[in-house]
Amino acid sequence: MALILLTRVISNLFQGTTNMHLSQNHAQAILDVFAIAISDLVSMGLTEQDAVSGLLGQASVRADYPTMELALELHRLYHKDFSKAKI
Repeated sequence: MALILLTRVISNLFQGTTNMHLSQNHAQAILDVFAIAISDLVSMGLTEQDAVSGLLGQASVRADYPTMELALELHRLYHKDFSKAKI
């Protein structure tokens, strides 16, 4: 479920934009890698929620300030959707 919501967020982010550095294909590639990583972590015994939290935590410590500002804005926009999700 978390991956479905992440897909929606990334798709909405890239929909209709012309000056984004990433194309829809790049967004899909990011989602594919993320899905594989979650699957691998779950197969190692983590819950899906723990796997997602771990990956997002790793991404957040490596992100620059503008990227974190974008993440904060996405959180504000989609927090209700994520909080309703049943993982």
